[in-house]
Amino acid sequence: MMERLCEPPAAGDILERVNEELRLRNFAEQRRDGMWYVHCIDLCLDAEADTYSDARTKLDDQIVMHLEWALETAKTPRDLLRPSPLEFRLRYRRAWLKARFQAFVGATP
Repeated sequence: MMERLCEPPAAGDILERVNEELRLRNFAEQRRDGMWYVHCIDLCLDAEADTYSDARTKLDDQIVMHLEWALETAKTPRDLLRPSPLEFRLRYRRAWLKARFQAFVGATP
């Protein structure tokens, strides 16, 4: 059941609800050329940089900009989402399974 709000909620209210109700899923890959690629599958946003830290910072900045833009029209936290195509969701799932397997067998990534 979708909740309808009578008046637009304050930005802080939506951000608080996003933190409580949504978990944004991301994955990172280091490419053969050494560049890092990070992708948020829930918002279809991505970034790349020379280091993981720089790529992640760029992605975080994009996420904040997207949320600021989406907050103007969002009626519920789910309205903020913009899912990625299946290819990226499968890449996320592969990275997640690989990390879980490595943790299970005690291997390092």
